[in-house]
Amino acid sequence: MSQDMENLKRLIKRFISRWARDDSINVSSFMVSLPSLLKDEAGNDVIEEIFKYMTYHDKADEFRSYLKRMFIDMFMNRSSMWVKPIDLYNISSSLLGNWKIYDIEIESLEKVTVHSGWGVFNVVFEIGLAFDTIRNLPYMPSSTIKGAIRSAYRRLKGKDEFRDLPDENIMFGSTGRIGSLAFTDAYPIDGKQILYPDIITPHYRPETESELDVSPSPLPHLVIGKGVRFKFLLFIKPEYEKYLDEIDDIENVDIESLKPLTKVLLYGFARGVGGRTSYGYSRFIIKSIKALRGGGDGGSG
Repeated sequence: MSQDMENLKRLIKRFISRWARDDSINVSSFMVSLPSLLKDEAGNDVIEEIFKYMTYHDKADEFRSYLKRMFIDMFMNRSSMWVKPIDLYNISSSLLGNWKIYDIEIESLEKVTVHSGWGVFNVVFEIGLAFDTIRNLPYMPSSTIKGAIRSAYRRLKGKDEFRDLPDENIMFGSTGRIGSLAFTDAYPIDGKQILYPDIITPHYRPETESELDVSPSPLPHLVIGKGVRFKFLLFIKPEYEKYLDEIDDIENVDIESLKPLTKVLLYGFARGVGGRTSYGYSRFIIKSIKALRGGGDGGSG
């Protein structure tokens, strides 16, 4: 039985090595080509053999753990090659008329997980990550950014220094009303390692009926690492840019002197954009805010 397991491991390792050596294959095409790649030298379907083995022998958890470790190694080895230039400005600027456009760079202060319930990684790890299969990059969806900043805006609006900000629905929109702020997705812009292994250990499953049935189940998966820089664009209607600063370098700025919307952005990203924020994940610092179109009267930094 142990020999069968070793044979399956060798087949999987051979298949993963084939894919990892081919830099032209992205994650999307990898998933599409998975069935054809998973064949041994005799043309036998490895997936079918794995299914048989896991069905008739009590080794399913062992094999799943091995497979996850292999995939983690594979993606980590490739992650430094994924960053490609993305021209967010030309993609988006023609769509919003005379709206003012700001280029914003952020940097992760801790590990980041976004949309863990879906995505291509969910197939292997049972825990997903927002991943753009066309650009071959993990990313932060614009809806996630907008939701986090809106929550921060609502929380701060009642404080004295933020009372002059427009109503939340004016800035972020409501049913039947377009808001005055818009965001693009955020993509990594540096070439350092992006993905790192992480693990959570749930103790309870749907079938758990009592404390006697608790069974810790470690789940290795991939997250975005600490110190990764992202870029996105913020669009704002001209009449509201008076609440926003330009910042060349956050380290050279007096935070207290910043305008209220800038402080909302700083607070929102420091509070967390993504998942597991209550455990310290998905927190960011804004490194710069630069006007690409408009933004003439901002000016800290």
